[in-house]
Amino acid sequence: MRNMEDILELVCKYLNEHNTEYAIIGGMAVIAFGVPRTTMDADYIINMEIEGMKRLAIFLGEHGFFSTPMEIEIALIERSHFTAIERSSLIRLDIKGVYGLRDRRTIKNRRMVEYNGFEMYFASPEDTIAHKLLYGSEQDLKDAEGIYVRQLSNLDTAYLEEICDEMEVGKDLILIRKRIANHVDNSR
Repeated sequence: MRNMEDILELVCKYLNEHNTEYAIIGGMAVIAFGVPRTTMDADYIINMEIEGMKRLAIFLGEHGFFSTPMEIEIALIERSHFTAIERSSLIRLDIKGVYGLRDRRTIKNRRMVEYNGFEMYFASPEDTIAHKLLYGSEQDLKDAEGIYVRQLSNLDTAYLEEICDEMEVGKDLILIRKRIANHVDNSR
């Protein structure tokens, strides 16, 4: 049975070999930037035309995923996401195209990370924090705070503030900063 690392390597190797712009987002991006947690899915934004996505769906089908070209074509036309499930592990891939400014920005600012000895692209910590604040569940807020703490010395804070303000989550970023500062003050 494949594990998440096997699946990430399989998919990213395919995308890298086809010179495809992509970014892993969501829970796996959180893990890549140092926040331990579990997840049973990997979320991707992929900049690829419909025909290329159909070939990706065929590739996934040949490698043990429930995946059809028609499903991915419908998802792209509807500007939604496509789910491919690996048969033996039931690990999910949620794949979406590049549909707007936020997706283009995520692709543009992606970071190459060596993960388990393999190079793959993840959404930047800044983009991941902003999107986690936008989604706003309790887990999302914990994820955003964890990335902020662990990546603070590497963050482009001006960019982070800019996109959080644009996405109307600037107040949430301020709250995270205050919570972190209070925690640091209370631990002294």
